[in-house]
Amino acid sequence: MQKKLTISIDETVYKGLYERIGSRKISKFIEDLVRPHVLNKDLDQSYKQMSRDTQREQEHWNGLKLLWRTFQMKRGEVWWVDFEPSVGGEIRKKSPLL
Repeated sequence: MQKKLTISIDETVYKGLYERIGSRKISKFIEDLVRPHVLNKDLDQSYKQMSRDTQREQEHWNGLKLLWRTFQMKRGEVWWVDFEPSVGGEIRKKSPLL
């Protein structure tokens, strides 16, 4: 989920952002710059540690296999996929899945 944030910056800085980044891309640019400074830096290490938990991994894969058998697409079907929540520059909307 995204939150709206109002910030104040110098007019020349804003003009530079507008010219170099583009009006509809400034928020993503600032988010990408700030993200490494405010999120857990040990996230990759935590993911690696979780992947070494073989019981948890087996439960995960068993769950995915069950979902796959339950929700198999048929030829010609179009499913709507909601990519929310997303991280960084990922797509943040509903899109058709063919």
